[in-house]
Amino acid sequence: MVYKANVPIVVGYIDYYKKKQMKFKSVIQNTSDMKRTITEISQMYKNVIAKYPKDLILDKRYSYFFIK
Repeated sequence: MVYKANVPIVVGYIDYYKKKQMKFKSVIQNTSDMKRTITEISQMYKNVIAKYPKDLILDKRYSYFFIK
């Protein structure tokens, strides 16, 4: 959907544990390759602790970060 709309993806998060601030990781302009885009997003979130960690779901099919 993002690719067809020709809009960027803004990747951000809220830091609940340190300063309770909203932070931005990056802007992804080229979304033509879904596998690459999802891998980029997964990499950006790999060191982020969610407010409810059990509810954070990243698509593990596209990310080598979750293979152990």
